[in-house]
Amino acid sequence: KSYSTGLEALFDREGEASTIKAAARHKLTDVIEECDNFLSQGRQFATAVQEAEDEGLADHAQRISELIAPLEALRNDLSELERRYQQVGDWFAMDGRAKRPSTDEFFNTWDKFMADVKQSYSVLKERKRQEELSMRRSNSRR
Repeated sequence: KSYSTGLEALFDREGEASTIKAAARHKLTDVIEECDNFLSQGRQFATAVQEAEDEGLADHAQRISELIAPLEALRNDLSELERRYQQVGDWFAMDGRAKRPSTDEFFNTWDKFMADVKQSYSVLKERKRQEELSMRRSNSRR
């Protein structure tokens, strides 16, 4: 049975393997913490500018508020991502462990697995290519 189409797509530049590699680069808890820090700073700036009662700063207060909204949306998305990662952990039965692996550890393990699969697939393709080449040579000698 040939799996080349599925495996080729899996290892394509924009396939799932590259998504897993990208996920392994980030620790979700750190990203959430950084987003929370930006939100906190933004809110503090907005409050400070509003309390300054300076007409020149009023425009800045509005702009800061406009910049906070996408951060709040991002934070909501990160909360949803965290919830979905918990579901992935449940699916992989990681709840029995003393501590679940962080997202970067979990996806790094998957990335290593995908690299091993890709290497095995490359060896298999080369072996098949060599077999076909050998068969052509033997057929051409007849």
